[in-house]
Amino acid sequence: MIAIGLIISLATGMVSMFLGGPFLNQYDQYVHVPLFGEVHLTTAVPFDLGIYLVVVAIALVIILAIGEDA
Repeated sequence: MIAIGLIISLATGMVSMFLGGPFLNQYDQYVHVPLFGEVHLTTAVPFDLGIYLVVVAIALVIILAIGEDA
């Protein structure tokens, strides 16, 4: 889970570099989704999701390490 979160976060930054901007430059766009109407998409969401996965995974590793029997 830690690796997946890191990959998502780094990929988000690399996409902005491939589009000609600096690392972690934010892009946004409004997209029409049939059931929801206009939806605002931004590159900050996948970056935050990746960081969330890393933090939760590290917290779980710490909790499991503390709770192990000797």
